[in-house]
Amino acid sequence: MRPGPPTVIECPSCQALQEYGTFSSGNTFGGRSWTDGYGHYPFMPSPAHVARCPVCKKPYWLLEAREIGSRRSDSEIAPAPNVEWLSEQDLLEAVSQGLARNREEELLLRKRAWHCANHDFRDFSFRLRGSGKESPARDAVDPSQPQSSASFSPAARENLESLFMLLDVSEPNERMLKAEIARELGNFSEAKQILDSPIPMACRQAAPVSPDQLVLFAIPDAKEERAVDLEETESVIHSLQMRFGLIRKLVQQGNRVVAEIKQPQKSIF
Repeated sequence: MRPGPPTVIECPSCQALQEYGTFSSGNTFGGRSWTDGYGHYPFMPSPAHVARCPVCKKPYWLLEAREIGSRRSDSEIAPAPNVEWLSEQDLLEAVSQGLARNREEELLLRKRAWHCANHDFRDFSFRLRGSGKESPARDAVDPSQPQSSASFSPAARENLESLFMLLDVSEPNERMLKAEIARELGNFSEAKQILDSPIPMACRQAAPVSPDQLVLFAIPDAKEERAVDLEETESVIHSLQMRFGLIRKLVQQGNRVVAEIKQPQKSIF
């Protein structure tokens, strides 16, 4: 990953200047994925959509902040305080304060809060390919051992229940998230019912692939006007089918913990 120049923006509420870091290039080496849809890429940070002003402390959507410019070494733009990123509690407070104005925005905030709640169950160690070594990481829960859904705080559990109601079972990716939420809450019969409901034809036609070789790709947005080549489309279909199978296996095991999806290293520059 190659860092880029900080971007200076203006808070939509109080107009105070603040900045956030950028990167000019990156890759997915060492990337990890989990059954709740979260992905961790050491050399390609996920883009943030929401932030909090360090001055007025109000959350806002980054795309709605006026950009002042990039603070390069030869730039006349002065350094500004860093934006503040939202924690699980901050995200849930933003939802209650009405930051989400539509279903898509509420889904984004609630899914991010869910991912934050699951971080204590993840192993974020970076595995060095071929070395057999790992960088230090905090302790993580063993996903092979069934855990109680009581590990979720009341606020986190309420968020999952609200997110469950928002998700559309007719959309493949949302169907998986809906089943995953039911599983993590310990509602195994409901999770199984979701997984056993009719699967979209595209998923049923995909050839079986071992879950150990699972690679997750972004699902193309049907509203996005761009061409999708056949290889990418087949990869998306395969990943959907395999992810269904992995979640189903965890349901059968009575496992309530978010699980890592083992995947081969694949770099994208």
